[in-house]
Amino acid sequence: MAKWERYIVYPLLFVALFLGVARETRVLQAAESIVDEIRARRVVVVDEAGREQLVLRGAAREGGDGGRIEMFNKEGKKQIELGASTIAGGWINLFNPEGKGGMHLGVVLGGNIGLYNPEGAGVWLWADKEGGSVRIYNPQGIPAVTINQDSFVPQRDYWTALELTARLNTGGWALTQKLIQTSFIVVLSTADGLKLEAWVNTTCQPTWNFYLGQGRFSVSDREVRVAYEEAGNYVFEKYIQPAFPQVSKNEVKITFFIQSCEVGTWRNGVMKLKGE
Repeated sequence: MAKWERYIVYPLLFVALFLGVARETRVLQAAESIVDEIRARRVVVVDEAGREQLVLRGAAREGGDGGRIEMFNKEGKKQIELGASTIAGGWINLFNPEGKGGMHLGVVLGGNIGLYNPEGAGVWLWADKEGGSVRIYNPQGIPAVTINQDSFVPQRDYWTALELTARLNTGGWALTQKLIQTSFIVVLSTADGLKLEAWVNTTCQPTWNFYLGQGRFSVSDREVRVAYEEAGNYVFEKYIQPAFPQVSKNEVKITFFIQSCEVGTWRNGVMKLKGE
């Protein structure tokens, strides 16, 4: 480089470096500046590719209600949404990676939680002045089950009693050498210290055909009592005890009938004939 060229190039280089440092200093000063208040209708934070990652905004339109914060993944799918309004109060929506609704948390009319599958069907739980409620939707988004404080939710024992009745409520079951079952029903009970109550309709075996009709027999009451005590023990041991092992004999009452006429009741292994 010629001597005269150095007198031109070097000063220009120093000027460029000075301007660069001065410009960088101004950026740093701006980054470190503190202001008391920033006012904007919409604030957007983007990544290095310019994709929106965070949006803070006021009401979406004039007269709208409440601010909102939205967060996006790198594909631009909304993942979190927080909002506020006069009617609904504060609320949060969480989305799956595809940007479809997954969960809603709000406080309108009381606390409420919504859980969704990608198609929008799911479960709603909420509490208001009437109490708590749960609503379950089918895959088409139509309410299928609603449970609230007025609903009756069967416990396991209710279903067991129903299944036992459905399976055994038929004729032709031999209870003993003397009696045949023609129908059977069992339900849960809380009356008089009971847990279960059953009704069994019967008829006589051909080898013990002493029934005269209208609830009367041609054998003694003692023999009828013994026959039905044996039948009651069989029903308890073979039907009830396997299905309800926690229930004892004194917690079960079985009312026996013969051809729909009441014979008496069995409890704790003892048969009491009608009228006794």
